Amino acid sequence: MVNVWVDEYKLSFGQLPVENKDNEITAIPQPAELTDCAGSVVSIDAMGCQKEITAKIRQQKADYVIALKAGQDLLYGQAVDFMEKRKQTLPAYTTLDKARDRGEQRTIYVASSIALADQAGQWQDLKSLVMVERTRLVNEKARTQTRFYISSLSDKTPQQYTRGDWVIENQLHWQLDFTFREDDNRVKKDNAPASLHLIRKWALHLLQKDEDKISLKRERKLAETISVCSKY
Repeated sequence: MVNVWVDEYKLSFGQLPVENKDNEITAIPQPAELTDCAGSVVSIDAMGCQKEITAKIRQQKADYVIALKAGQDLLYGQAVDFMEKRKQTLPAYTTLDKARDRGEQRTIYVASSIALADQAGQWQDLKSLVMVERTRLVNEKARTQTRFYISSLSDKTPQQYTRGDWVIENQLHWQLDFTFREDDNRVKKDNAPASLHLIRKWALHLLQKDEDKISLKRERKLAETISVCSKY
């Protein structure tokens, strides 16, 4: 299921069923055409890093920040070489998140003068490259990962949107599986899967609006208990 997630409202504004993972790439442009996203910033993971998709987004008068896919034509190699050679002179933004037994440091480098990356000219309104170095420390073990992004943003800094492709995974897809066990559902006939998916998303939205500091799974269980008790 391809979803359009609006992070500001924590709500899915559209969905499109696809037969399998291989069809996601061809399905992504369709909700982009049907969604009024003018003035917004669209973030997609590396699967959506396609020239046609960036063109559709710009036709809708929106901007994009999209993760680069390793081996993506020649652009990925050029972006890696370009950013790593220049990162010492680029604007950098560092954030540090701490928890009891883990921490994460993210350093984000943004390049807006990318004329030397000649492949960039083949992508609709590509104006900046972004490199994110992410070091996670869990139980005193450090792991570093580097990701690269392309963006149509120039006057606004794109670094604040580099987490967008993870937001929908953490706040929608993972919650649908963990809180509602959607992946275990065996309903397959006709429009039933899409209808149930829509109902679960709306229920998830209502749970996320509750201000109690408990897990969504417990929130759902509490809501079910109240619902059952209210029958008597």
